[in-house]
Amino acid sequence: MENLLSTDLARQVQDDYLEYSLSVLVGRAIPSLTDGCKPIHRRILTAMKWLGLRPDGRYMKSARVEGEVMGKLSPHGSAYGSMVTLGAPWNNNLPLIDAQGNWGSSVDNAASSRYTEAKLSAFAWEALLDDSDIWKTMDNYDGSLQEPVELNVKIPLLLLNGHEGIGVGFATKIPSHNLADICDSVLNNTPLNPDFATGCDIVSDTGLAQYRLTGSGPIRCRAKVSTGLIEKTGRAKERNTLTFTNLPPQTNPEKIGQQIKDALDNGQLANITEVTDESDRTGDRITVVTKPGADIALIQQQLYQYTDLDTKYSAKMLVIDNLKPCELSTAEVISRWKTWRLAVLERKFITEKDSKEFR
Repeated sequence: MENLLSTDLARQVQDDYLEYSLSVLVGRAIPSLTDGCKPIHRRILTAMKWLGLRPDGRYMKSARVEGEVMGKLSPHGSAYGSMVTLGAPWNNNLPLIDAQGNWGSSVDNAASSRYTEAKLSAFAWEALLDDSDIWKTMDNYDGSLQEPVELNVKIPLLLLNGHEGIGVGFATKIPSHNLADICDSVLNNTPLNPDFATGCDIVSDTGLAQYRLTGSGPIRCRAKVSTGLIEKTGRAKERNTLTFTNLPPQTNPEKIGQQIKDALDNGQLANITEVTDESDRTGDRITVVTKPGADIALIQQQLYQYTDLDTKYSAKMLVIDNLKPCELSTAEVISRWKTWRLAVLERKFITEKDSKEFR
């Protein structure tokens, strides 16, 4: 009985819950400011480098890669869903995985991992996985291997392809940005606007201004539109068409088609005779055919109003910096990343210098 310690149960539960919350945030849900990766993404890329899946080399069955990740680095669940995220061109400005096979679409899920193949993209190999000799490492889950704490990325990857994640009481939703714009911002401190992989238009409004200032805010995204004309044949009259491409992120033609149908049924839309999903491997595309003589400008405005052809992306730049979650603006992300990157380069140069002196 002499070894028993008394404790405040409420305080103990509070401390344990806080420790658990931070573990989930840092270890799973929220990306790192430094290399822009969640742990599972870092482990997938590391495992693929260990397997030698170079961009100029062979593809490997995704199930084999998945097994390597789970067996050596992440035993708590399948890595395939995260692999698909890294390779999906509709999700990434620059995919980190070069995928082969049925990798899905904005509507459909990817085929099973036993039916698809993957290797690293040229960008991932060059910009993320170089300098592995100076990676900071830690023990893997069973202490049998060393895995990187962070990859020595050459650009602020956090901003390139965007991220979403939710943990215990915290969530992040980081939009993607154009690589050229990111590099310009790193070199010249220029303001940075989002640039989604779908290529949708970004409406300049107070929400965008708020995002640029704070890293959080509603970013209004709008599909691109072009007009056309169906020539009359016989007694048929000419009809106008509206073709929408470059849809906002996290929307798809199937959902928007249903929204148009619902709006027609509810009387919010009228003078539409046909809606066609013309999506193919080149991208998502929806064509709307109007009745003869209909006001095409009004119909376009109503389609933006009542469907996700015009929608808001609720951005929130929550990241892990020095093992703590924090909300930052894009300017703050780039400033802190530059400080980290200079420290990495200093460590690299010292290592190279010591190696040459040793020889």
